[in-house]
Amino acid sequence: MPRFILFMRASKQSESGLGGTPEIFSAMAAYNETMVAAGIMHAGEGLHPSSNDSRRIIWHPESEKKTEVVAGPFPVKELVCGWWIIKVGSVEEAVEWAEKCPCMEEGSTIEVRRIADAEDFGSEFDEGMREKEEEMRKKTEKLAKGIK
Repeated sequence: MPRFILFMRASKQSESGLGGTPEIFSAMAAYNETMVAAGIMHAGEGLHPSSNDSRRIIWHPESEKKTEVVAGPFPVKELVCGWWIIKVGSVEEAVEWAEKCPCMEEGSTIEVRRIADAEDFGSEFDEGMREKEEEMRKKTEKLAKGIK
């Protein structure tokens, strides 16, 4: 079954701070609980505004200094303010779940993208690489649970 990431695009409101009304927090908690109960939500997080500890690293391979680090804030139209990873049967089903998000308002956007799995990369991603990928995935799942 394919996995999808749902990116909630930032807005002027989300970039102004982490605030919200008790009603919005309650509605979002209920939305997340519904996805967990359905067995489809694998992860999800809200993000701080880009003015708070946000950096962009820009590569310049031909220059003496290979990278440039730029501090936020960044233009709202280039940002996400949160995301979910869900595992559902199709992009259409992922869209159906995205459409249920309770904090959408006029002009809000959720971008739905399929997550690439090892088999999507073809024969160039050989068996050894697949095994390493699976081993790394198991390790990161443990780390997410606080297990070293």
